Amino acid sequence: MTEAWIVPELGTDFTTNFSVMLRDYIYDKWSYTSLTGIEAGLNKPITKIGQTNSIEFRAGLKDDFKQLQVYCYQGKTVTINHQQIGWKREERTTQVWVVTHVEVMGKDDETSLLRLMDEEIDRICGMYRQVEQTSGDMRGIKDLIYEGNDRVYGAQDDFAKSEWETKHSILLWYEKLHGEV
Repeated sequence: MTEAWIVPELGTDFTTNFSVMLRDYIYDKWSYTSLTGIEAGLNKPITKIGQTNSIEFRAGLKDDFKQLQVYCYQGKTVTINHQQIGWKREERTTQVWVVTHVEVMGKDDETSLLRLMDEEIDRICGMYRQVEQTSGDMRGIKDLIYEGNDRVYGAQDDFAKSEWETKHSILLWYEKLHGEV
Protein backbone atom coordinates (compact mmCIF):
# COMPACT_ATOMS: atom_id res chain seq x y z
CA MET A 1 0.00 0.00 0.00
CA THR A 2 1.11 3.50 -0.82
CA GLU A 3 -0.11 6.79 0.59
CA ALA A 4 -1.35 9.23 -2.05
CA TRP A 5 -3.86 11.97 -2.80
CA ILE A 6 -6.89 10.62 -4.66
CA VAL A 7 -10.09 12.08 -6.08
CA PRO A 8 -12.85 10.04 -4.37
CA GLU A 9 -14.97 9.70 -7.51
CA LEU A 10 -12.02 8.43 -9.55
CA GLY A 11 -10.20 6.26 -7.03
CA THR A 12 -6.97 7.85 -8.26
CA ASP A 13 -5.58 11.34 -8.77
CA PHE A 14 -6.48 13.35 -11.87
CA THR A 15 -4.74 12.07 -14.99
CA THR A 16 -5.47 15.09 -17.21
CA ASN A 17 -4.07 18.59 -16.97
CA PHE A 18 -6.77 21.02 -15.75
CA SER A 19 -6.23 23.41 -18.67
CA VAL A 20 -6.68 20.53 -21.15
CA MET A 21 -9.75 19.32 -19.26
CA LEU A 22 -11.40 22.76 -19.33
CA ARG A 23 -10.38 23.44 -22.95
CA ASP A 24 -12.01 20.16 -24.03
CA TYR A 25 -15.16 20.96 -22.06
CA ILE A 26 -15.44 24.45 -23.60
CA TYR A 27 -14.90 23.05 -27.09
CA ASP A 28 -17.52 20.31 -26.55
CA LYS A 29 -20.12 22.83 -25.30
CA TRP A 30 -19.34 25.60 -27.84
CA SER A 31 -22.74 26.45 -29.34
CA TYR A 32 -21.90 28.66 -32.32
CA THR A 33 -22.36 26.62 -35.49
CA SER A 34 -24.24 28.78 -37.98
CA LEU A 35 -23.04 32.36 -37.60
CA THR A 36 -22.51 34.29 -40.85
CA GLY A 37 -20.43 37.21 -42.07
CA ILE A 38 -17.45 38.24 -39.95
CA GLU A 39 -18.85 36.17 -37.07
CA ALA A 40 -18.63 32.92 -39.11
CA GLY A 41 -15.09 32.46 -37.79
CA LEU A 42 -16.60 31.73 -34.35
CA ASN A 43 -18.44 28.65 -35.61
CA LYS A 44 -17.23 25.47 -33.93
CA PRO A 45 -14.47 23.91 -36.08
CA ILE A 46 -14.13 20.19 -36.77
CA THR A 47 -10.94 20.03 -34.70
CA LYS A 48 -9.78 22.11 -31.72
CA ILE A 49 -6.54 23.29 -33.31
CA GLY A 50 -5.04 23.50 -36.78
CA GLN A 51 -7.91 25.24 -38.57
CA THR A 52 -6.85 28.21 -40.66
CA ASN A 53 -10.19 29.94 -41.16
CA SER A 54 -11.93 29.60 -37.80
CA ILE A 55 -11.50 29.83 -34.05
CA GLU A 56 -8.89 27.68 -32.33
CA PHE A 57 -9.10 26.11 -28.86
CA ARG A 58 -5.71 25.72 -27.17
CA ALA A 59 -4.33 24.44 -23.87
CA GLY A 60 -1.31 26.63 -23.26
CA LEU A 61 -0.37 30.09 -24.38
CA LYS A 62 -1.48 32.23 -27.29
CA ASP A 63 -0.56 31.42 -30.87
CA ASP A 64 0.62 34.72 -32.33
CA PHE A 65 -0.58 33.73 -35.80
CA LYS A 66 -4.25 33.01 -35.05
CA GLN A 67 -6.93 35.67 -35.42
CA LEU A 68 -9.54 34.02 -33.18
CA GLN A 69 -8.69 31.77 -30.25
CA VAL A 70 -9.70 30.55 -26.84
CA TYR A 71 -6.73 29.40 -24.81
CA CYS A 72 -6.48 28.00 -21.29
CA TYR A 73 -3.66 27.83 -18.80
CA GLN A 74 -3.55 26.85 -15.14
CA GLY A 75 -3.28 29.32 -12.28
CA LYS A 76 -3.10 28.71 -8.53
CA THR A 77 -4.58 25.91 -6.43
CA VAL A 78 -6.10 26.76 -3.04
CA THR A 79 -7.39 24.50 -0.27
CA ILE A 80 -10.78 25.88 0.78
CA ASN A 81 -11.69 23.29 3.42
CA HIS A 82 -9.44 20.88 5.33
CA GLN A 83 -10.55 18.01 7.57
CA GLN A 84 -8.30 15.77 9.62
CA ILE A 85 -10.35 12.67 10.41
CA GLY A 86 -7.79 9.89 10.48
CA TRP A 87 -6.92 10.67 6.87
CA LYS A 88 -6.77 14.17 5.44
CA ARG A 89 -9.69 15.33 3.29
CA GLU A 90 -9.52 18.61 1.38
CA GLU A 91 -11.79 20.60 -0.89
CA ARG A 92 -9.74 22.54 -3.40
CA THR A 93 -10.13 24.97 -6.23
CA THR A 94 -7.69 25.24 -9.10
CA GLN A 95 -7.83 28.38 -11.16
CA VAL A 96 -7.69 28.10 -14.93
CA TRP A 97 -7.32 31.26 -16.96
CA VAL A 98 -9.43 31.15 -20.10
CA VAL A 99 -8.46 33.86 -22.56
CA THR A 100 -10.60 34.93 -25.48
CA HIS A 101 -8.46 36.58 -28.15
CA VAL A 102 -9.37 38.48 -31.32
CA GLU A 103 -7.20 40.23 -33.88
CA VAL A 104 -9.19 42.61 -36.06
CA MET A 105 -8.23 44.36 -39.24
CA GLY A 106 -8.35 48.01 -38.24
CA LYS A 107 -7.54 50.12 -35.28
CA ASP A 108 -10.59 49.63 -33.08
CA ASP A 109 -12.67 46.66 -31.98
CA GLU A 110 -16.06 47.54 -33.40
CA THR A 111 -16.98 43.92 -34.10
CA SER A 112 -19.08 41.63 -31.94
CA LEU A 113 -16.43 38.88 -31.97
CA LEU A 114 -14.91 39.34 -28.51
CA ARG A 115 -18.27 40.08 -26.89
CA LEU A 116 -19.76 36.87 -28.35
CA MET A 117 -16.77 34.80 -27.23
CA ASP A 118 -16.97 36.27 -23.71
CA GLU A 119 -20.70 35.56 -23.50
CA GLU A 120 -20.12 31.97 -24.62
CA ILE A 121 -17.48 31.34 -21.91
CA ASP A 122 -19.85 32.77 -19.30
CA ARG A 123 -22.75 30.61 -20.60
CA ILE A 124 -20.67 27.41 -20.70
CA CYS A 125 -19.38 27.84 -17.13
CA GLY A 126 -22.82 28.77 -15.84
CA MET A 127 -24.47 25.66 -17.30
CA TYR A 128 -21.97 23.21 -15.79
CA ARG A 129 -23.70 20.47 -13.83
CA GLN A 130 -21.77 17.48 -12.61
CA VAL A 131 -24.39 14.95 -11.63
CA GLU A 132 -22.56 11.70 -12.30
CA GLN A 133 -19.08 12.24 -10.90
CA THR A 134 -17.58 9.06 -12.34
CA SER A 135 -18.59 9.52 -15.97
CA GLY A 136 -19.41 13.17 -16.58
CA ASP A 137 -17.81 15.83 -18.74
CA MET A 138 -14.99 16.47 -16.28
CA ARG A 139 -14.80 13.50 -13.95
CA GLY A 140 -14.12 14.53 -10.37
CA ILE A 141 -14.81 18.26 -10.90
CA LYS A 142 -17.79 19.09 -8.70
CA ASP A 143 -18.39 22.60 -10.06
CA LEU A 144 -17.06 25.41 -12.22
CA ILE A 145 -17.02 28.79 -10.53
CA TYR A 146 -16.86 31.80 -12.84
CA GLU A 147 -14.76 34.17 -10.75
CA GLY A 148 -14.80 37.10 -13.20
CA ASN A 149 -12.89 38.60 -16.09
CA ASP A 150 -10.65 41.49 -17.11
CA ARG A 151 -10.05 43.05 -20.49
CA VAL A 152 -6.33 42.94 -21.20
CA TYR A 153 -4.56 46.14 -22.22
CA GLY A 154 -0.79 46.19 -22.58
CA ALA A 155 1.84 48.85 -22.20
CA GLN A 156 2.19 49.14 -25.99
CA ASP A 157 -1.54 49.62 -26.62
CA ASP A 158 -2.58 52.86 -28.26
CA PHE A 159 -5.25 54.17 -30.63
CA ALA A 160 -4.08 51.69 -33.30
CA LYS A 161 -4.69 48.57 -31.21
CA SER A 162 -5.85 45.59 -33.27
CA GLU A 163 -5.45 42.78 -30.69
CA TRP A 164 -8.19 42.38 -28.10
CA GLU A 165 -8.37 39.92 -25.20
CA THR A 166 -10.45 39.09 -22.18
CA LYS A 167 -8.95 37.01 -19.38
CA HIS A 168 -11.56 34.91 -17.53
CA SER A 169 -10.80 33.34 -14.14
CA ILE A 170 -12.53 29.97 -13.79
CA LEU A 171 -12.22 27.91 -10.61
CA LEU A 172 -12.49 24.11 -10.83
CA TRP A 173 -13.84 22.83 -7.50
CA TYR A 174 -12.99 19.27 -6.46
CA GLU A 175 -12.16 17.09 -3.47
CA LYS A 176 -9.08 15.05 -2.61
CA LEU A 177 -8.44 12.45 0.05
CA HIS A 178 -5.08 11.42 1.41
CA GLY A 179 -5.09 7.74 2.09
CA GLU A 180 -3.86 4.35 1.02
CA VAL A 181 -4.25 3.10 -2.52
